[in-house]
Amino acid sequence: VNGHAFGAGAMTAISNDFRVMRGDRGFFSLPEVKLNMPFTVGMNALVSTRLSNQAAVATMTTGDRIAGPDAQALGIVDATADGDGLVAAAVARAGGLASNRGPAIARIKADLHAPIITALTTPNTPENLKFGG
Repeated sequence: VNGHAFGAGAMTAISNDFRVMRGDRGFFSLPEVKLNMPFTVGMNALVSTRLSNQAAVATMTTGDRIAGPDAQALGIVDATADGDGLVAAAVARAGGLASNRGPAIARIKADLHAPIITALTTPNTPENLKFGG
């Protein structure tokens, strides 16, 4: 995460298995609550299964902007790196996993993330998007 990750950018970031964020600038934020927008079923599943319960509550109910070090403390990202070191840190993290590629990891990840995949492919009907009074 090389800068701000708000809304859909934050969703894209947390859809990755491992995340490295700049520690010296940029914020992670799910601003939907401040925009009076509900999360879709798929968005809710993505956030609530990819983050700890406390991180999901902190991000989904406050809309706060969370800097890299705080995002790491909440478990939103695995590591932080400043400036030019970000890409090197991310590549090093990914490089350590390269030997795991192949059909086994594809199956493991499909099974691991099955609830998220199901929720993301559930149509957003008016009934499951209703909110408010």
